[in-house]
Amino acid sequence: AALSCVDQEEGSERTQILAALGKLYCRGIQLNWRNVTRNCPKHTQAPLYTYDYKKFNLECINYRQRKLGLVDRSYRGTNGKVDVNLHPHLLYYKLDEKQIFPAAALLEYLAEYNTSEFPLIKDIKFLDSVEIPELDTFGHYRSVHIKMKQDGSNLKVIHEDRILAEAQIAKSNENIEEDKLDIDSIKTKASEVIPGEELLRKFEDLGLEYGTHYKLIQEVFVGDQEVLAICSKPHPTNRHEKIETVVTESAFQAAIGVFTKNDSLYLPSKVDHVQMFLSKVPPNSPYVVHVQLRKM
Repeated sequence: AALSCVDQEEGSERTQILAALGKLYCRGIQLNWRNVTRNCPKHTQAPLYTYDYKKFNLECINYRQRKLGLVDRSYRGTNGKVDVNLHPHLLYYKLDEKQIFPAAALLEYLAEYNTSEFPLIKDIKFLDSVEIPELDTFGHYRSVHIKMKQDGSNLKVIHEDRILAEAQIAKSNENIEEDKLDIDSIKTKASEVIPGEELLRKFEDLGLEYGTHYKLIQEVFVGDQEVLAICSKPHPTNRHEKIETVVTESAFQAAIGVFTKNDSLYLPSKVDHVQMFLSKVPPNSPYVVHVQLRKM
């Protein structure tokens, strides 16, 4: 009788039998389901407690960008909020035992506001300095806010009511060509070779102390009115700067350290112009610094 209720539908014989049994059950006929589910797995109660517990948090965009190193940590990208956690090299520049925001960092900040392919800034003047704040009660370095004021092509770096530096954005020549250096010839003509450690000791004796991040000059070849410094690659950074502070500072070291013959420390006060031949300096690469003295 049960099998007579099976509809002639497509499918396996077992499927048709189960469909017929379902219709009989719905009509109130008592069935011995053990004969049907004889070889089926037995049902069991699900556990009432939490097991294999895992927590998944959705990442916000800012956190994900920080983790992937996509956050712009340049001075401009942080709106001038100087935090040594983002710029650890600032802890390795001391003048008279004080941590000072170096002139090379001001130059980097100024260069970031020229958005052309080959940035050019001119009439750069370093007017004042700012000290990096000391540790707070929790052992953290306080940040310092250095603002950039732009009026057309004129730039001013300001801290509180003091102007730290100023410069002008200039339009570079699109067909500009980089001067080619004959490095081997400069080395051959050099009258003196100074190890980088000796140069840094000279600065330390004059009150300017450099830490690990700034010890990039390996050796300096001194010639007639010119200097060639061979530098190792800077420490890795994931900031988006056009030129790194430590790279510019090594140029200042070569220029000031070699040509300063007395016991006075000279710091950069004015730079006529800075012309870049690339949109940004390749990060984490060895480089050379070439300095020439020109008669005014």
